[in-house]
Amino acid sequence: MIRSRFDFEKTLQMACRFIQNNGGGLNYTKLLKLMYLADRDSLKTIERPISGDRFYSLPKGPILSNVYELIKNQVLQEEIQSVWNAHIIKRKYDLFITKNPGTDELSEFEINLIDKLSFQFARYTLGEMIQYCHDNIPEWKDPGSSCEPIREEDILSAVGKRKEEIESIREEIESVEALNDVLGKY
Repeated sequence: MIRSRFDFEKTLQMACRFIQNNGGGLNYTKLLKLMYLADRDSLKTIERPISGDRFYSLPKGPILSNVYELIKNQVLQEEIQSVWNAHIIKRKYDLFITKNPGTDELSEFEINLIDKLSFQFARYTLGEMIQYCHDNIPEWKDPGSSCEPIREEDILSAVGKRKEEIESIREEIESVEALNDVLGKY
């Protein structure tokens, strides 16, 4: 099973870029969908997610689990939650940037992808965004009133990667994560 490592800095920067691109305020459910689409497109194109978060099917579509917990202010690691809260605040269902973390952790490809998706879905209402994900994300399965994990392998298969390619991607990600462990990264 593919296990990418959650990269909080890149995730925070991606979230803020999406919020910034949407006029400085964005519904949190729409943000979760946009971030999922960014990770999905990144997996398809460069075979790595941006966030490294865990993905889940919820009734309103796919989400990134750690981001969802950060939004709900329910992360167990107090330091991570406090950094998130120093940059992003929630008012009812909308998120606003209070301090921009910049984009120095994001690659040019990732920034361009975030900007492309921001533009593509700028006029989508929340309902249209949810419907788009239901109609166009085959790895999303309606979990009823529960939630179900979405594996990176499921995403890769849904975007047209063959079993051999998926296995090669898994091996590459494992190698990178092992090197990160040795270097003490994250």
